[in-house]
Amino acid sequence: PGPAATVTRLLDHSNPFSFLLEPLPSSSAMTHAEDAPLVLVVDDDRSLRKLLTIAVMQAGYRTIEAANGSEALALYQQHHPDLVLLDAMMPEVNGFSCCRQLRTLQATEIHSPSDTTNLAVLSQQRQTFPILMITALDDDNSVEQAFAAGATDYLTKPINWSILKQRLRKILSADHC
Repeated sequence: PGPAATVTRLLDHSNPFSFLLEPLPSSSAMTHAEDAPLVLVVDDDRSLRKLLTIAVMQAGYRTIEAANGSEALALYQQHHPDLVLLDAMMPEVNGFSCCRQLRTLQATEIHSPSDTTNLAVLSQQRQTFPILMITALDDDNSVEQAFAAGATDYLTKPINWSILKQRLRKILSADHC
């Protein structure tokens, strides 16, 4: 037996999903944060996609979700997110192929923008566009394949939520300085 505050603190530190107890930013804060970075969360596992979305929103970022690589490519072209969190093992278009295709789309946008007046801004934004692969694959070949496809960083599942939040802050603050 011990004081309730001590037990609660102990449970918070030993529970990998303790971040779920943290409040989401208020809806008014979310609507005023239109300039907050946009993160595209891509995972075929609906539960994990929702957990990732909650963690990203708690870190203060806007989110959109895709259940597979095909959806991710379409959402990228429509919304031009600031970061993609991308699973490797998905149906239709796997994460490695999706990553390569995202980099191809990025290169096309840099070299032939539809609005030439914004060429410098578009070029600067797209050059720093990060892709964080989040996958259960932890073998050397998969890591090499991810970076060869154009991934910026690699995080393995099960996800360490504290590390994920730190990576989000580091990647997105570097892009928005």
